[in-house]
Amino acid sequence: MMAAQVRRQLTTTAPPSPYKRTAAAHDETLFQFTRGRFLTDEANELAKRHIRFNVDELARLAVQAAEAASKGPRPYIAIERLADGMHSKAIRFTMDNGFQAVGKVPTPNAGLPRLTTASEVATMDFIGHTLPSLSVLGTPVPKVLSWYSSADNPVAAEYILMENARGVPLSSLWDKLGVRVKFKVLEKVAAYQQRWSQVRFTQYGSLYYRGDLDRSSSSPGLQYTDKDGNYAVDERFAVGPSVSRQNVDDGRAD
Repeated sequence: MMAAQVRRQLTTTAPPSPYKRTAAAHDETLFQFTRGRFLTDEANELAKRHIRFNVDELARLAVQAAEAASKGPRPYIAIERLADGMHSKAIRFTMDNGFQAVGKVPTPNAGLPRLTTASEVATMDFIGHTLPSLSVLGTPVPKVLSWYSSADNPVAAEYILMENARGVPLSSLWDKLGVRVKFKVLEKVAAYQQRWSQVRFTQYGSLYYRGDLDRSSSSPGLQYTDKDGNYAVDERFAVGPSVSRQNVDDGRAD
């Protein structure tokens, strides 16, 4: 199914399943940056990291994804605000059966509107397992459940809803691990990086689904040389404008 079709299917406005409302869902600090302070121009820096969105609608989408996975009614029992990122907000929804989904909402300083979210989802698909039969690099990434690269939707903001990554942060265990285990972890990370570096593209820019580019009708399919040295064309994707931080920060987006 094409990406646009999947997006429409998962953002339907069907009546929501019953779920428990929590004070956290309506706390104004949820939309504010509370991770730290800024020594200069703080008001402007905080404004760039402030984003309002419909938490209830994001919760409804999480419930809908959980119901699709379990094929039955699914209330959620907890909403947890995760630590602020420098360019996004994240909320974790936990269902009564343990299913967890994370909603990620980019803040105004995240990069080019629409393009940054669209490229992130396409890139996760390309390197990960969101479509296992078509995966290129086999890097473990969270499964994308629903997403929208425009604020013109019931959440009232761009968002990516994904399954919660299993496990615990490496930082919470690193000091307790032995040298051999640490070496195995670094070997695994290096192996992923090696795979990434073995893929060669014929164009410069960022990855997108072809249907998410305005010039999609004329955009050629993604052309690349895979990790085994084989030339390949993938019509699902195309190269478009770069959303690299070095190309958009400090006024460069203009």
